[in-house]
Amino acid sequence: MNSSADSDSSDAVATVHKLLRDQILSGGLAPGKRVAQAELAREMGVGRTPLREAFRMLQSEGLISAEPNRSVRVTELSTSDLEELYASRVALELMAARITLPRLSITEVAELQGYLAQIDHLVQLGDVGVALCDVPHRAFHLGVIKHAGPRITGMISELFDLTERYRHSHHGGGPDDIRQRRAEHQAIMAAVIRGDAVELAIALARHHVGAALLITSTLGGDTRLAKLRIAVQSIAPEALAEFDTLIAEAA
Repeated sequence: MNSSADSDSSDAVATVHKLLRDQILSGGLAPGKRVAQAELAREMGVGRTPLREAFRMLQSEGLISAEPNRSVRVTELSTSDLEELYASRVALELMAARITLPRLSITEVAELQGYLAQIDHLVQLGDVGVALCDVPHRAFHLGVIKHAGPRITGMISELFDLTERYRHSHHGGGPDDIRQRRAEHQAIMAAVIRGDAVELAIALARHHVGAALLITSTLGGDTRLAKLRIAVQSIAPEALAEFDTLIAEAA
């Protein structure tokens, strides 16, 4: 009987955590927004105990901070946090892609092509379609690193979600930006098809550095991205020239 109650409690915590996490990552709960525990519990129709536990989990992810009077505040976006996230993502994702590339089957390569086809189709539908691109976009990036091992892929998955929070808040969504992102995805795909690990590292680095630069410039931060440069230099030195070119163009 206690086991059943514990299971129900765990399910409630997981549900509340996912709902709040999704709201924060999508921008539904805006950066800096103060949230009162009692008010949120009433709105969600849940008890304070699972809500407190969900808050603890979100705080450990750096998505909220504790405030007085049993409330929390959604963490503000910052250029320093953004650079740390992208530096971590580049370091892990480029390594994971190198591990995964020789292990990809023909079927898995076709699946990656299918995700890009889905994105192209959705973009043609306009703003509504663009908003639905998140699912195939995530599947594409995680598919490129899927054979790196569960711990590595789990960390990259979390980093992907956290960088998407910035992308949703500050990433340009105009036609030029969409065309640029499409070209970058196609370059990643071409490297996968050719089985070229060096080309894949350069294409992934270009993609992530470009996104980091765009968001950093929107936030008004330092576009030299020193930490990100070190990550690229350490994991894929062959991509360093591409990094320096992108930084120079953004200056």
